[in-house]
Amino acid sequence: MSVSEDDPRVLRLRYRTDVLDGAAAARIGGYHLRALERIATAPEEHHERRTLLSAEEIRFQTEDLAGPVRPLPDRRFHELFEERARERPDAVATEHRGTRWTYRELNERANRVARALLAGGWSPRTSSPSSPDAPCTG
Repeated sequence: MSVSEDDPRVLRLRYRTDVLDGAAAARIGGYHLRALERIATAPEEHHERRTLLSAEEIRFQTEDLAGPVRPLPDRRFHELFEERARERPDAVATEHRGTRWTYRELNERANRVARALLAGGWSPRTSSPSSPDAPCTG
């Protein structure tokens, strides 16, 4: 970002067109402008506690970027995952830094963790072990 020599009230934003499109660059420039406006208007305020997003930007991020509204499934995540593991056990479920895990492998690992939690006193109906001294091993 740079200040125009012709008019000090004008900021120019340069950006890499291979990384950002014009709309994204304009939104980022808007964050900077909003920050400068707030600092200039009220320099004594604690600006770190306020958003730099306009109402339009918040709407854009929460509605437009979120994609279409879809109905929620009638089952929980683990049930959907287990169904996928049964249907496609050897399909790659995830990959990280060159390591791949199939649905079968992830499901087996998740089940081991669940059994260890239950053995350590964890209850599926609570968010903490049934006893503060209950170990969680696995």
